[in-house]
Amino acid sequence: MERIYCIGDPDTVAAMTLCDIEGVVAEEEDAAAVLKTVLMMEDAALVIITAGCSLGAGEMVARHNLEKGSPFICEIPGLHDEEGFRTSLLRYVTEALGVSL
Repeated sequence: MERIYCIGDPDTVAAMTLCDIEGVVAEEEDAAAVLKTVLMMEDAALVIITAGCSLGAGEMVARHNLEKGSPFICEIPGLHDEEGFRTSLLRYVTEALGVSL
């Protein structure tokens, strides 16, 4: 069974686990290593990474989505980001999956 994984700050990961999304807490400094580990998981269908973490793995995210595409990596704002969590999360997941939540 394919799964969705979330890489981000502790609060965002905790919120995602309430939706049965596997979460991994990471900081900007270790985000690239954590992302590499998650991408190697055979059941990963979608990886959601917070904007704060993607600062440390931005090049890897862009390269992976352009060259491999699967699992797709979707950047979202973190729970405490200015743009807001709920609206942004719904918009990003809808765009990534093509499914309205």
